[in-house]
Amino acid sequence: MGSDETSARVRGKTWWQWVLLGSTAICHVIADTRAASVVATFLNGAQPDVWVADRYGGQLGHGATRQMCLAHLLRDVTDASEDGDGGSAALCSNRHLFRVWDEASPAYLPGH
Repeated sequence: MGSDETSARVRGKTWWQWVLLGSTAICHVIADTRAASVVATFLNGAQPDVWVADRYGGQLGHGATRQMCLAHLLRDVTDASEDGDGGSAALCSNRHLFRVWDEASPAYLPGH
């Protein structure tokens, strides 16, 4: 299961739009908080085997296993590289991994 959240304006105030997705459904939740309680309420005691999300604290602890969202990871490494924080080598490595995945992924995707 995957999740991400972004700000949303509701009656002139900042709320949060949470997008929660599984293999067969997507749910959008608009809440006045960015807290982990939004996800906990949505899950209602269930615990997915894998939780895919960014590094935001409200995304932690919801699945049995956590998978870092690769798009967020690439963005963070790119930002570090541009800021001169030594992210250049990691960025090159990540780009290589994405290229390898793009070339190999049709063999792993159902129906391909």
